[in-house]
This record gives sequence, structure tokens and C-alpha cells, in this order.
Amino acid sequence: MNRHLCLEVLSTSSGEGKSLLLYSVIARAILPPSTSGIPLQGQNRAVVYFDADGNFSIARFVKVVIAHVAACAGRTNKVISGDLETVVQDMIETSLQHLHVFLPQTIDSLISSIECLTEYLMDKSRHLSMHRSMHSIMLDSASAFYWTDRHETDLANVPDTFEEATQRRGVRAISAYPALRSALTRASRQLQCPVIYTATELQPKHLQTTNRSLPSSLPKSWHTFPDIRLLVQKRPVRPFPIATSAIEAARDANDRNSAVVNAPFDVVLNQEGKEGWNPEIRDQIARTSRGRFVMRISEDKVEFDEH
Repeated sequence: MNRHLCLEVLSTSSGEGKSLLLYSVIARAILPPSTSGIPLQGQNRAVVYFDADGNFSIARFVKVVIAHVAACAGRTNKVISGDLETVVQDMIETSLQHLHVFLPQTIDSLISSIECLTEYLMDKSRHLSMHRSMHSIMLDSASAFYWTDRHETDLANVPDTFEEATQRRGVRAISAYPALRSALTRASRQLQCPVIYTATELQPKHLQTTNRSLPSSLPKSWHTFPDIRLLVQKRPVRPFPIATSAIEAARDANDRNSAVVNAPFDVVLNQEGKEGWNPEIRDQIARTSRGRFVMRISEDKVEFDEH
């Protein structure tokens, strides 16, 4: 991945699999290339993850890692048990030391943490990742503080008195989002790694499968930030036919609920801003899955299929 690339992962609502997509990327980033003869597709790198939504689950993440390792072992006809199971557990524990999770409570604390990131990573007394290159800086999600920031900005621009209004004429408080973008950009350059962030559409629209273009409703300062945008949407399950009776619907309810739970997620390249793609990005898209793949999520694993 390009060192200074910025990738946006957008969906029209929460619960669309964005975080689990990041979990899968992190697993491949922090794991080694192989262990005990099992190719793991790992990169032996470190990841910084800003959990602005407060939803990161280490238990769920470990399940994703274990499932990935088990799938890789299965492709080489190996069963993880006995001594090999101990080796794999030690390897996973070692890899987890190179995932650095921060839990900012406000947009100001998020910016402050990003600005101190290089200092933190250069202090070998605070972590074990000094010898590893940085895979990426992840922010989940960039829209977490949008409404709070907007409210505080609007409130700051309402004067308390006529005198204050006169004194502040032409002077307005501004959103913290431009500063957040600047902090991420500087950290990306200093650490020589890309930025990957998720966002939830703040004014939800139904995304038709034929429409692969959706502008982000993050502040305007972010509209030119990402180099590549991905859209994630759970594939809809067809509703009951109009003529379905209540008895028929009740009889088929379990099957339908199962279909909804197990429905795959479509991950497509957001065509919004494609006129700004550079030749390298266009070439990579043409050589891979043409900007579309399917993600299947279960309780303990994430699987991908090119579509």
C-alpha cells in the first residue's frame, strides 16, 4: 500500500462490517509471513488504531486472527493441535503486542494523541514495536465526533451579549475537523504509512446496487482527503411477497432471520472523486477485482470473495 495513501471506508449506517474489515486488515498486518511452515500472508508490522466509537473488541479481534490462521493452516493440510497449537498461541500473543489501541473521548483528545504519536512510538520503554515498520494509522470512525463538534462550533459562534457580538464581528469559531485532518496527514508523513478511516453516512441514503458513488457527509475539509473510497453495504434480503399470509410469514420467520444474519456484505469502490485517481491507483484497480469484492462475516471469522 502506498505510504501516504488515505483510504475511506464508508457505509450508510452502523453495523455494516466496517470495523471487522479493519480487523481483517490488522490481522494480516501484525502477523508474521509464516509460522511452522504455514504461510500466513502476514507482514510483521505495527498498527495504530484510534477507537473513537469505543466499540473495539479484543475478544472478537482475536477470534478473527485465530480463524485466519486456521484457514491458512487448512490450505496446507495442517491441523492446529498439540505442540503446533502452543506455537500458534505464542505467535498470536506476540503479534498482538504490535497493535496499539487508543480510546479518545473527544475530538481534541484524538488530535492530541495523534500529535504525540511519533513521540510515543519512538519511546521503546512504552512498547515493543520499535523494530517494526508502521503498517497504517486507523481511525474508527471519523464521524464519531461530528455532531458534538458541530454543536460546540455552532454554540461558540452565538454571542452572549450585544457587546460581544460587536467585538467578534467577522470572527468565527471553526470546526476541529480541519485540524484532525492536518494531524493525520503529518503523522502519516512522519511514520511513512497510510491512513485508513471509517465513516458512517450522517444523512443516510439507501445505496442502490447500481449506484457506486456516494459522497461523504463529513466536513468539506475532508472531501479531498481520501485517495480511495470504499462503500460497504449488507446485501438486502428480499421481503416477503405481498400475498404472504401471517401464518406463512411466521412459518418462514426462522429461515428469513437466518438469511438476514448471514447475508454477505458488498464492498465496492466508491466512484465519488474518481477523477482524482492517479495512474498507479487506476492500474491497481484494473489488475485486482475491479474495485469490488464480497465480505462474509460470522461470529468468529471474516472471509472475502472476489466478485
